Amino acid sequence: MRSIQTLPSSYIHASYLRRTYSQLLVRSIDADGLLHAANLRLEDINIPDALIDIQPCKKLVSEARRISNCPWLGLEFARDSTALIHGVVGLAATACPDIRSALQTVARYAHLRTNTCTFEYVEDVYGGKLIISNKFSFDEFNQFLFESLFASLVRFFQTSIASNLDRIVVDLPFVEEKWSTIYRDFSACQLRFGLPRLTFHLPPEMLNKACVTADPEVMQTNLYECERKRQRLQGRKASFASRVIEVLRRIDLMTEGLPVLSYVADQLCVSSRTLMRNLKYEGTSFQSLLDSSNKELATWYLKNTQDSIEIIALRLGYQDPRNFSRTFRRWYDATPSEYRRRQDELLEKAHCVMSGVSSSVLSC
Repeated sequence: MRSIQTLPSSYIHASYLRRTYSQLLVRSIDADGLLHAANLRLEDINIPDALIDIQPCKKLVSEARRISNCPWLGLEFARDSTALIHGVVGLAATACPDIRSALQTVARYAHLRTNTCTFEYVEDVYGGKLIISNKFSFDEFNQFLFESLFASLVRFFQTSIASNLDRIVVDLPFVEEKWSTIYRDFSACQLRFGLPRLTFHLPPEMLNKACVTADPEVMQTNLYECERKRQRLQGRKASFASRVIEVLRRIDLMTEGLPVLSYVADQLCVSSRTLMRNLKYEGTSFQSLLDSSNKELATWYLKNTQDSIEIIALRLGYQDPRNFSRTFRRWYDATPSEYRRRQDELLEKAHCVMSGVSSSVLSC
């Protein structure tokens, strides 16, 4: 069985096969026999980060649906799953500050888990859409896959925002059956069957909605890992910039303070001059990367917490809040207090505007 080093033309991450295997065992189905019939081995799907060829997976899913007498097996597969089943992509998306950035993360990195679909996030005055299209024709496996994706994303919304899921409209790319009430019982979203692509339509006011699972440190760590996997998938070494970002994310700014170039260079086992030269070659600099990391954390704290400016400054490694305010003014031409006030005003205006168009969004 081939893994990420020799990439199949169409693949799915081994974790999903492990999940399917466990679901078959729960149903007292001969999971080992089905694996063997599909020309798969347990040791193949137990490789931690393997990408498995879709062709044998098709056989496994087809037989599993038949023997289990459960045509909605994909829904069963994902309905009780957590972000962990989707690896660093799921963890990064769940830890994002708001729904928009979470959907953008899914669209950018979902191919790390499977390339059988394309994922696209688009946005206009009517709201945001996550559009998932199949790249290959796999018959029964397509429905299994789309059911799994549907259930996984609904679980994400249930976990991250909990309320107002009835404002989300979902297009399902398969026809409505007599047993399709199972989908409606599972999800509070508005469902439309028989559409060309799996599409989640979200009204504008939901895109800025803060995720209750947001965690900037978890997000940054897993986004870095997503990018590293993406580069590895493309056969490239991680850039010096990404390695610097990894070091920055490991530093406890509150206790260790702002890192200096020499410290980061030591962590990467290179001289300060070599690090500066390589970053320049990649079109960036140490200060730019440090600024970018701190900007992201600073704005998240200002938008999503009520912490004082002094506390936020300490969290970012600034012992003197005045130094933090001067740096923040350099970033945004505004003090942290002014920035927070502007964001509150923008959010209030957005709510007023969106309340007038919400009914038209749901009718789209």
